Amino acid sequence: MAADGGSVAIESGDGARSGGFLDLQAGEGRERGGDVSLITGSSLAHASGKLLLASAASPTTGDVAFASGDAETGASGRLDLATGDSLAGVSGSIRMSTGASALGAAGEIGLRAGAGAMAGSALGGAVSLRAGDGGAGGTVQIDAGSGLGAAGAGGDLQLRSGAAGATGQGGGEIKDLRITRQEAKAIAPVIGRQSLQGFFIGVLPGAGATIASFLGYAVEHNLTKGAEQEEFGKGSIK
Repeated sequence: MAADGGSVAIESGDGARSGGFLDLQAGEGRERGGDVSLITGSSLAHASGKLLLASAASPTTGDVAFASGDAETGASGRLDLATGDSLAGVSGSIRMSTGASALGAAGEIGLRAGAGAMAGSALGGAVSLRAGDGGAGGTVQIDAGSGLGAAGAGGDLQLRSGAAGATGQGGGEIKDLRITRQEAKAIAPVIGRQSLQGFFIGVLPGAGATIASFLGYAVEHNLTKGAEQEEFGKGSIK
């Protein structure tokens, strides 16, 4: 077997005004259209091959778009960006970044859900930012950019609710940024118990924050009864 596998190149021709188009399209079907798969080669001992989709360098570069097709009656296709699982290491990351600009302004990144029916009661799409679960849950961090230079100003961080329509009762509210007095009263015993328990477990040799977190969850789950116990793992303030 050769050390390196052979390569396959598919290119469109050059032109005086515009280059030729390259079209990869699956066949049509009565019940379901064909799939198009782009998969890099696997490796038995090292990393699999990279998949690069990019527009070529130019005075003004072309766009790169990922989109599902429009639907007439059903739901349009879902677009997933996901990394693979890892059995022993760290799973892959997903990073979205715009390029830097030497003289102009840097590009923007927008996350926006679709609009619902204009005249009906259909809701607009939701945008959710959520960290992963774990022995210690992941962190969600939103930072405004720092100012550069002696006179540079830092960026603003804005949380804004939507405006109401012409016949609406009012704009949306930004809620739950501060705990209420009732919530503070409910978690006060939890803070006291877990402060003591976490301290004594944390000073034990070989123990640490992970063990203290698991035991703290188990203790509070067992102490809580009824409907409140069912809220554990679903956003309970305890």
